[in-house]
This record gives sequence, C-alpha cells and structure tokens, in this order.
Amino acid sequence: MQRVRNSDLITETIPIRTYLLTIHVPFQPIAPRTVRLASDWARSLRLLRDSFGGQFHRFIVAAPAIPVDADWAEQKPVEFSCAAEGFEFVRLCQAGLRTRRFWPQAPAVYRRCRTLAAEATVVHTGMSDLFRPIGFLGFLAAYRAGVPTVFVEDNDVIAESDQMNADRHRWRWWFYSRMRSRLTRWVVARADLSLLKGPLLNARFSRFAKNARDFHDTSHSEVWVMPDAEVENKVDALPQSCTLRCVSVGRLISRKGLDESFCAIAAARRLGVPAELDVIGQGPDRTRLETMVRKLELGPFVKFLGGREYGKALIDELSQYHLMLFTSRFEETPRALFDAVAAAVPIAGYATAYVRSVIESESCGVLAPIGDAAGLAAQIRRLWDDRRMLIGLTRNAAGAGRRHAAERWYQRRAEWVNQIIASSGGQRSLPVGGEL
Repeated sequence: MQRVRNSDLITETIPIRTYLLTIHVPFQPIAPRTVRLASDWARSLRLLRDSFGGQFHRFIVAAPAIPVDADWAEQKPVEFSCAAEGFEFVRLCQAGLRTRRFWPQAPAVYRRCRTLAAEATVVHTGMSDLFRPIGFLGFLAAYRAGVPTVFVEDNDVIAESDQMNADRHRWRWWFYSRMRSRLTRWVVARADLSLLKGPLLNARFSRFAKNARDFHDTSHSEVWVMPDAEVENKVDALPQSCTLRCVSVGRLISRKGLDESFCAIAAARRLGVPAELDVIGQGPDRTRLETMVRKLELGPFVKFLGGREYGKALIDELSQYHLMLFTSRFEETPRALFDAVAAAVPIAGYATAYVRSVIESESCGVLAPIGDAAGLAAQIRRLWDDRRMLIGLTRNAAGAGRRHAAERWYQRRAEWVNQIIASSGGQRSLPVGGEL
C-alpha cells in the first residue's frame, strides 16, 4: 500500500487487480446490469471468482453477445446479476457471426481487447476457433501489452477436426488443424501459464510451453459428492436390483455418439441384461434419435428427459443410476465424466484418450474399443454378472468425485495464477474509496 501527500490531503492507494477473460462463450444482455448465461458457464465464473478469495477487485468477461430477442440453442440459460456477482460483461461482437462477417469486425474486436488488457492484472484466453479467433486476439493484445497471460486449452480440436472431417473437405480441415497446431505452439511458448487438459494435449504441446500444467475442468462442488453413508446404501441395494439403470448426459448431436449407446443397450438386452437408458440433454438430433429408438424396439427402455440446469440437483438426479455411458468416437474432454463420479456412478465408455485416462487412473469404469458397441454391451453384461465389481467401481467413483471437486482444481489454478502475477512484478493502483 502507498501513501501520497498532496498539500494537506493524504490519499491512500491500494493495488487494483483485474481479471480479464476474452473468450468465445457468449452472453445475452437482458438489462443494464443483468445477462443470461449457460448454467454451467455461470457456475464456472463463480468458481473462478471464489477461488481467489477476494484478491481481485474486478472480473471482466469480454465475449460475443447474443441478441436480446434470440433463442438459446443450448441448455436452459440462467439470469446472472452483474452487480450481485461482481462481474462486468463487455460485448466484443455479435455471437454466431459467419466468418465473412466476423473478419471486417476483427480490428475493432482487437482494439477492444487491447483497451481492456491495458488495465488488466492478468488476461485469461483460449483458442477455440481460427475462423473467429476471439481468444487469440485477446491473447495477442495482452502479450503485446506485457500483461501476464493464462492460456486454456481444454479440447483437442486438432484430433477432433481430423476425425470429424476425414471424408468431408479433407484438405481444408487438414490445413486448418495444422495451422491451429502451429498457432497453439506459438501461444504456449509465450503464455505465462498454459493449462492443458488431458494426455493428448499435454503430449502435443507441453514440450513447447513456457509453463504448462495439466488440469481437469470440473464444476461439481465437494459438498455435492454423494456422502459415504449414502454410497454404502446404494451399493447395499445393488445385489437386489432388477434393472441396470444407465444414463447419458450431453447435447443431442451426432458427434456425441448416442446412436452407439442405443446399440449397446440393445445388444446388452439381447445378452440378458435388463438395461434401461435415460437421456438427459437437448439438441437438434432428438427427432432422429427417437426414430432410431423405435427402429431398435427400445421404446419402453429408453427415455428422453430433456435438458437440465447445471447444479446440485443434477448431481442428485444422477445418483439414482448405476452406470453412465460415453460413446463418442471423437476426442473430447467431457466434464460429465466428473459429474458422474460425483454422483457415485461408474462409467462405461469408448476408449478415447481422455476417457481412458480418467477411468484407468481412478478405477471407476470399464472401456470398450472405439466404435465397438457389442464390446461395450459385453462389458455391461460383465458388470451385471459381477455385482462385486460394480460395487467396487461405485465406491471408487465417489472417491474420485471428492478428489476432483471443483474447489480443489480451482484452488490449484488460483495458486498458479498468483505465481505468474507475482513473477511479473507490477500492479496498478486506485485511491481507497475510488469506484472499482
């Protein structure tokens, strides 16, 4: 703290600490100090704020804005009071712009990022989309201003692009993914802190990074994890269960692989397992998926429950299930893996790199080769026949839920961020009593 004498007036000053996020995740302004956000994003922002324990005076989110009269295609949004929550939202551009409409606005987006970065203590960015590189423009503005940077890469978009577009615009996507890889290498070599999620991203980029850390992006609270006594009640009831209750959580889009979950359930039933599947989520593929359920004659055994707001109620709802299915063929890093274990629900999934790393490190599920629905059905049958194995996986899942609670991961991240700020030295100041 500094003291400045001006004639007979002594003004005390305190350091201003501003956390700036430049990010592609949109917000929807609905009143001067109120926005709508996806419920899981609202949860993430609160966790970020709380992890610093009041060390930052301002949290600014610079992002695309959804028009006030537009519908949300994703999960049901929640209202977020900027004043009550301690956040400011800055519109960078309209959400959902096509590439040819974004780039004429890119210089203005960069100028806004540069203005905001000039007043920031740290800038948090990512790299989601080269066609509309909002996160990269934010990083570039912060890097040129000499502000400490946090770069977050939580999905292997390069492997994902290769997989999803192998037969469609192949050369275009090959070029895109290689350019993205080179740009990410450039960023991690300069970012003060790079958070890389999962084994593939760490293998791909950590050797180029100035300061890389592995992390998991969890959102469940430690107090949401099923208590030990309830876990024991759950496993005590497993030997008497007449139905294997399975669940899937996520957007209803083709890349999530729900088709293969249905095939696995159908195959498991043919093997004599009384398996049922509830689907939590919404999306454009619901009609197609419902048609597939009817064709597989699974109508009585598969239910579509619609979307849910993210929170403790979702974890409590998940806790009634015995198994969660993940059958995407693509390299993803689903947060729902940890929502499952928080609810003491083991996982049955395809052996993509991230899913395999979580299941093997935590002993909380079973794996099948990617695309092998029959193999997954055989694993489901194995669990049904060996209840002791299912009981062990259920207990392990609850333990993993506690170890990976969001508070623990966000606290680690806060410590890493404070280290890079301390290393950078400077902080801006504001008179005590001044408006933050």
